[in-house]
Amino acid sequence: MSLLLSTLLGAQSPIPTRGGGAGGRQAGQGPRAGGAFDASTLPSSPAAVPLPSMSPPVGGPGPMFESLMALPAGDDLAHFKYEASEYFVSGTASGQPYTTRIVIRKPVDAARGSGLLLAESMHPSGNAWMFHFTHRYSMSAGHIGLDVLTSTHEPFVEFNEQRYRNLRVAPGQAPEILAQVGALMKSKDSPIAAYRIRKIILAGTSASAAVVINYLPAHTVLRLADMRPIYDGFLPTSTGATIAVQATAGGTARPVDVPIVQVPTMTEVASANVTARQDSDAPGNQFRVYEFPGMAHIDSRDAAA
Repeated sequence: MSLLLSTLLGAQSPIPTRGGGAGGRQAGQGPRAGGAFDASTLPSSPAAVPLPSMSPPVGGPGPMFESLMALPAGDDLAHFKYEASEYFVSGTASGQPYTTRIVIRKPVDAARGSGLLLAESMHPSGNAWMFHFTHRYSMSAGHIGLDVLTSTHEPFVEFNEQRYRNLRVAPGQAPEILAQVGALMKSKDSPIAAYRIRKIILAGTSASAAVVINYLPAHTVLRLADMRPIYDGFLPTSTGATIAVQATAGGTARPVDVPIVQVPTMTEVASANVTARQDSDAPGNQFRVYEFPGMAHIDSRDAAA
């Protein structure tokens, strides 16, 4: 893994959170970043990714580790007629078995679904930041949110051992886990098959943006059964120059066959880490940088620290 990506994965996590939320987290605590990924474990040519197995919706025992920070009444899931469901997903990644957890946040009425799913690797702080940051837009539009645990399972077990004692996520498994979960969401066995998913976007901010970047080598070879892409676009935010690196090793970014939109923040500007990669509409290099003057890496209204 490149030095830049290692720094991003390490220094940006965990982000302290206000009050810990219903997940029982204290400020500064949360799952650690998932570790380096060895791209040599990927197939040498495009191959259909195996579908993992999935549990029924998890209802207990005890409380769920809540990765969505508390939303005020009138701005929460109930207000938008949304519901959250937790599942356990199991398979093999990087040659080792895993069992992870996913949370799907969707309209109660499938007819309200937009057909777009915004997927993210849960941030190592224990937060589904991308859904949190976009919740009002996403739920007004009928988009589905999916967050996937790809970092260590230990905080889940510490929070509720009875509920989470079978979770197992090892370093380096994140890309294959994301590929398998994404393919499952597009399959006939998906728990959201009734929502007629048209597009899945893999997003992330800060450390979870590094997971998105680290996924790109896998995107080129891990495919659906018909060899189409699993993810239809990527949205890394609060991230900088690593997106412009065109290397083949270490999980750094490269042009891919679906669009990428990158959103750096003032942290990247201040550290001279802004990408020099130019916008492009060329096939195989559809890319945009969206820059917003003064935008913080993390909003103090969401993370008091």
